[in-house]
Amino acid sequence: ACVLMWNWLERPKPRPKRVLSAVVSTQMYSGTVKRFSNKHGWGLISADLTLEDPGTRTTADRQDVRFYDEDQKTLDLRPGDRVYYRVKQDAEASGWLKVVELALDPK
Repeated sequence: ACVLMWNWLERPKPRPKRVLSAVVSTQMYSGTVKRFSNKHGWGLISADLTLEDPGTRTTADRQDVRFYDEDQKTLDLRPGDRVYYRVKQDAEASGWLKVVELALDPK
């Protein structure tokens, strides 16, 4: 019979829980709509400038920002559309920023 001994010292440490911030960026960003998935209910905007995570005040891990159904339906966004927006941490997708105060470029 094989007996496995668990060494408690080698047990992986639990990852710290990520605390989401409700802080909205003060900076207004610009970008281009990349795509939208009706199946998943969200799309991506490619940022023109390096994004800062308003919750941590550090450079964001990703430079694409999520937008959701409501924005899509309200603005009828399409790939290639130029937009302006602010960002905050996305509670529905860890590690992502999401768009708030989204507006189409009037040009």
